[in-house]
Amino acid sequence: MRGLLLLLPVLLATACATGGGMRAAGIPVIPIRPEDRVILGDLTTVRAVATAFDRVYVVYDTDLGIWQPLERRWLVPRRPTNPGLLRDVVAALVDPLDQSVWLATRSGWVRYSPESDIWERGLLPGTVEQFGIDPQDPIGGAWFRTSTGWYQQGRAGPAIPGTPPRGLRLAPTLADAYRDMPALRAFGPTLAIGPGLEPGRLTVAAPAASGQGWFVGTSTRGLLYVDQMGVTPTPLPLGIGGEAVGALLWVGDGLWVSTDAAYRGEPVAVTFVEEELRQTVPLEGNGALGFPFTASRALLAGDRVLWLASDVGLVRLSLDGQAPQVWGEGSGLPIPRVTALAAWGDRIAVGTTRGLALREDGMLARAAPGVIDPIYALYARGDTLWVGGGFGLGAMLAGDSAVRLSTGWRQATAGEVPVFGIGYVADTLVAMTADRVLWRDPVLGGWTPGFALAPTLGRLRAMATTDAGVWVGGDRGAALVSLVAGPVRTLTVGRDLPAPVTALVATERYLWVGTHGGLVRLALVGF
Repeated sequence: MRGLLLLLPVLLATACATGGGMRAAGIPVIPIRPEDRVILGDLTTVRAVATAFDRVYVVYDTDLGIWQPLERRWLVPRRPTNPGLLRDVVAALVDPLDQSVWLATRSGWVRYSPESDIWERGLLPGTVEQFGIDPQDPIGGAWFRTSTGWYQQGRAGPAIPGTPPRGLRLAPTLADAYRDMPALRAFGPTLAIGPGLEPGRLTVAAPAASGQGWFVGTSTRGLLYVDQMGVTPTPLPLGIGGEAVGALLWVGDGLWVSTDAAYRGEPVAVTFVEEELRQTVPLEGNGALGFPFTASRALLAGDRVLWLASDVGLVRLSLDGQAPQVWGEGSGLPIPRVTALAAWGDRIAVGTTRGLALREDGMLARAAPGVIDPIYALYARGDTLWVGGGFGLGAMLAGDSAVRLSTGWRQATAGEVPVFGIGYVADTLVAMTADRVLWRDPVLGGWTPGFALAPTLGRLRAMATTDAGVWVGGDRGAALVSLVAGPVRTLTVGRDLPAPVTALVATERYLWVGTHGGLVRLALVGF
């Protein structure tokens, strides 16, 4: 793992704050290819593996992964319209004719062709117990043994009862791997230990086409390649280790993603996702203890470290294998629940649910003691730190000890309206409340309220600025909002997004949407 992390030495040097500094100007294309809309989630449990010379199909609970062993990279995972379709898969084989994949389920079969992105499925009499493919009859489809007998499923039409040929190639099993590598049975429980020493098990196995090892699936660590000679495992991770995205951070050629444990009970995960999804690199926590937090709300890049706003305080995560450090109650924070972060010169501004703190020269101390409201958003620009909180939008100048309310804010909002997002569209300062975006005239300084968005998007929680406008996200979806014309493009939960929005990042090529149901990457087209 440390070796993988050391491949990323330049990432943090080019880091941008989440939602800020992006120069994207586009809207999501209508998905016509799997690459246009990708959802990454918890891909740690492997249900089936099928191998060929140039590809390895890996079946997870909701997605089909495709590993390219010759290029040592992943293709984007493929998700059927009905993700539950894969939860009953028990075995897989590569079709010798067109390199598609046959999947055996408990009650039938599924076939997927990545070139045409077509999913097919069918039911079989009885319960499937075994299946195979005849190498001498590549156009004949697959054979399935069920509780009522053998059936041949062709490429079209219903399954036909019959007697399988003698040369039938059966789907490999863990028992086959144990026979080929007896030491694997003994080492298996150790290989499958998950984050925080979570116990796991080996689930499936398939031999590599090279004949030098096996691809082994686990219940906790995803896919492993196990060398036949030394029984040495090489992790081949995919996904983000969880479903509930807490925070996102763009770092030049990829994204750091932190997922929460509190929403569905999964372990916390912090993962680097390469922009083209060719690899994902999970960050390890502290041995048996894993990570010392259960929820995160912001990420910030430092020198070979990540700073994380969490439910237990300010957390420092090393990229070089050192144990996480936590600054919590009694360490200079007004309260340990940290909600926002910003790099302000050589300082780190830390927002909490009860005021503001600054970390400078290794010391953390309370700042602006007059502010006891929750701080939801921070944005540094030059000598000014913009602060969004329960009181509205304020500014703190370098050398000052007070946060002063922005001129005209109360008049524009008719009272104390909390601010949950701050950024710039070109030279225009924008702020997001729970139901709309407001922008400040860069010359006159007055604030203008935008269109009410809550009726369409629900309560707003996330924001990312671009040259074209502001992406905002809430409980019901996300939208690109023009400061002049209002919503330009709207994405809805249930159709475009799997769950309520928690975080947003817009780059030149993609819109990244963190949700309670995984990380979504949408291809953008300029306008």
